[in-house]
Amino acid sequence: MLGAVVIYVLASAVFELRSSALSPVVKIADGEIAGAEALSWNGRPFYAFQGIPYAAPPIGKLRFKEPQPVKPWIGVWNASTRGSKCYAYDHGTYATVGAEDCLHLNVYTTKLPASNTNPSLDVIVFIHGGAFMFGSSNIYGPAYLLDSDADDIVFITLNYRLGPLGFLSTGDDVVSGNNGLKDQVAALKWIQKNVAAFGGNPQSVTIIGNSAGGASVQYHFLSPLSDGLFHRGLSQSGTFLNPWAFSENNVEKSHGLAANLGCPTHNSAELVECLRSRPAESIVLYSRHLQSWRYNPFSPWAPSVEANSSKAFLSEDPYKLLERGKIKDLPWLISFTSGEGLYPVGEYAENERNALTELDENWLEIAPHLLDFAHTVPQDDHKEYSAEIRLQYFGNRSVSPETFENLIQVVGDRLYMVGIQQAVRFQAAANKSPVYLLHFASPIEKSLSTKFCSSTKNYGVSHADDLGYILQTSWGQPWKSKEEWAKSRLLINVWLSFAKTGVPSVGSTEWLPVSRNIKRTGDIDYVKINSYKDVESMKKPSLNFYEFWTSFAYSPY
Repeated sequence: MLGAVVIYVLASAVFELRSSALSPVVKIADGEIAGAEALSWNGRPFYAFQGIPYAAPPIGKLRFKEPQPVKPWIGVWNASTRGSKCYAYDHGTYATVGAEDCLHLNVYTTKLPASNTNPSLDVIVFIHGGAFMFGSSNIYGPAYLLDSDADDIVFITLNYRLGPLGFLSTGDDVVSGNNGLKDQVAALKWIQKNVAAFGGNPQSVTIIGNSAGGASVQYHFLSPLSDGLFHRGLSQSGTFLNPWAFSENNVEKSHGLAANLGCPTHNSAELVECLRSRPAESIVLYSRHLQSWRYNPFSPWAPSVEANSSKAFLSEDPYKLLERGKIKDLPWLISFTSGEGLYPVGEYAENERNALTELDENWLEIAPHLLDFAHTVPQDDHKEYSAEIRLQYFGNRSVSPETFENLIQVVGDRLYMVGIQQAVRFQAAANKSPVYLLHFASPIEKSLSTKFCSSTKNYGVSHADDLGYILQTSWGQPWKSKEEWAKSRLLINVWLSFAKTGVPSVGSTEWLPVSRNIKRTGDIDYVKINSYKDVESMKKPSLNFYEFWTSFAYSPY
C-alpha cells in the first residue's frame, strides 16, 4: 500500500524498449497483438506486450458491473505501450488520476515458443499494492527480474478497479461488491487461456503481490472463483487479516456516496443507475469524506462479504473461513520488513512535524482512525483502547521526533505485523502445503521512506523496500553497489525458486516451513535477511506484541 505521495512520482521509463520495425506478433484468443523488444538492466533482451485488454472497458452501463469479456478485434493490436492506470484518488495531491478504461495487463517473456514446442516457462503474476485505493501495474518493470539466463519466466502485471469503482457494494445482487478482486480473477482466466502463446505454462502460475496486492493473493486462496487459476501464492507485507484489507459498512458508505452526489438511496437499482450518470471524478473524490484524520484510515473502500451466490468472490467473513480451514491447500510464502509502519507515518517524520504534535495532543481521538479500529471496536471503548495502546508503546513519553521509532512500531504492529502472524499460524494449521515466512531487515540505500518525508535520513526498512530490489521502481536502486546488487539477486532468487518449485531458496540457509501445530501458540520458524551475507534461520514464540493485541475483548484478530 504505497503512499500516493510517491506512487505516481516515476522515472521517465521503468525499462528501455527497443524500437523495431519487426515487432514480435503473437496470436491469442481475441486476435493478434504486436509487442516490442526490450532490454533488462544489463542488456539481456526480452519481449514486452503491454496494455492488452483482458476485459471489456468498465464504462457507461458496465460501470459497477462484474468484468465482462473483451470483444475480439480485427487486425493487429498495438501492445507496445502501457495502458491507462485505473481511476484513483491521489491523497498526496488531493486530485484524481487515471481512467476508467483500464482493465489491461502487461506480459513480459524471455522466450517466445516455436510452433512445434510445448510452453514450459513458469509464470509469475504480480498484483500491485495501493490500499485498494490507488496504484498501477505500470510503475513496476521487469528489468532486474529478467536479467540473467536463470530467469527464464513469463512475468505478468495487471490493473484492477480501485476505490469505490472497484469495491462499492449495495449489499444485494445489484452490486454485490469486490469487483476489483473479480477483475483479478478475469485476468487469471485470461492467463490460463492465453499464456501458452507467450511460452508460459498455465499449470505453473504463481501469484505475487505487495501490500494490498499481497492481501489480494491470500484472498484468492479463499475464493471459489479462483479455483484452478494459480498454483502458489506469495504475499509481501499484506494479508486479508490486516485491518485495512477488509471493509466494514460498505453499504452505508455507498449510500453516503449516492446522497452526496444527489442520487436516491431507497432503491439499489436506482442508486446505481444514477451513479452511472455521475462523473467518475466525483465518485472517486468522495473518499475524502471517509478519511477522518489526514488520509486515515487509508483504505475506506476494500474487499467485503457478499451475499452468497455462484458469482460471489467472498460470501463469508475471511477470518472465520481461515479459522475453519476453508482455504486452498497450496504453498504460500509471506514476508515483512522491519519498518512496516513507515507507511503511513513516514510522512510525519520531517516535512510534517506538526502531525506528531497533533497526534500527541489528540491521541485518544485520532488513534482509532490511524490504527483502523474505529469500526471494529464499540465507540464507547475507543478512548480506553487508545489509552492502553499509548501506554504500551510510549509509556509516559510524548509522541514526538524522539519517540518516532515507537510510532513506527505501533502502526506497523497494528496495521501489518499482528495480522501477518495470525494468518501464518492459521494457514499453516489448515493446510498440508507449506507456509513460509520471511523477515527482510537489511537497510536499503534508497528507502521508500525517504520519499515519504523528503529527508535523506534513513528511518529503517520501510514497507515495500524489499520490492525495490526485485522490480524496477522509482525508489529501489540495487545497481548502486555490488552489495546492493547481490541483495537484489538474493531476493529475486526467493521469488524464482518458489515460483519454479514451491520451495523458496535463500542461499545456503535452511528455510523451514512454519509448523502446522502452532495455530494459537508455539514457535514460528522463519528466515531473516540482515544483509546479502547475513541470512539467519530463526525461531520465535511470537512477534511484535502479538499477545497484547490479541488480548483485547474486541480483538479484530
